[in-house]
Amino acid sequence: MITVHGSGHRSSKMWPRKLDGTFAIPAVVHHFLALVRDELENPRPDPPAVVDVPVTASGLHVMYAAGILLGAVSDDVSPEALVERVADDRIRGRIAAHLRKGGLTDGDLRALGDALGLFVSRCMKFDGFDPFEPISRDIVSVLRLGRQTSRKIELRYVLLLDRPGDRVKLGDPAGVGIVDMQRRDVGAAGRLGALRGAGWLGTVSRAGSVG
Repeated sequence: MITVHGSGHRSSKMWPRKLDGTFAIPAVVHHFLALVRDELENPRPDPPAVVDVPVTASGLHVMYAAGILLGAVSDDVSPEALVERVADDRIRGRIAAHLRKGGLTDGDLRALGDALGLFVSRCMKFDGFDPFEPISRDIVSVLRLGRQTSRKIELRYVLLLDRPGDRVKLGDPAGVGIVDMQRRDVGAAGRLGALRGAGWLGTVSRAGSVG
């Protein structure tokens, strides 16, 4: 038995078999095409368009938007209230300090994810896949981009929402909210946001999803 997770819902289905025990390949292909059609006909909605927040707070707002998209929090809860859900006083204080200066770290993002019942991970290698391609409806990709200012490189977190052709749709709370950019421009900003030469890509997922 093979379990199939459909787009936007979960179901278990026994793949049709022939009398000799092999799979009925045309039926398998038909089912995959149905999943693709379902994905195309039911695109992920955009998160609330928050704009022009301080770059140091972009990680908090990205986690808030990811939580809404994944059904872990409702939009009547404020992003700041997520920090109060972190049970550890020391970690909660560290996050509050980083929101004022420096921006959130990997550990801060994981702590916020834990408080939401979500799994946050970071991809360390990009071999064999496109980091600008959305993974699934149950997994939200987070990018860290850099922007050169007159004095330094300013870092901010954004959500990867869609990849239509050679363009990338992002949720950018430290910018103009929902933005559509050329892939090459996102790639250049990603290189500016790299840490010791390695691009930064994180995932936020529901329990049981592969991040």
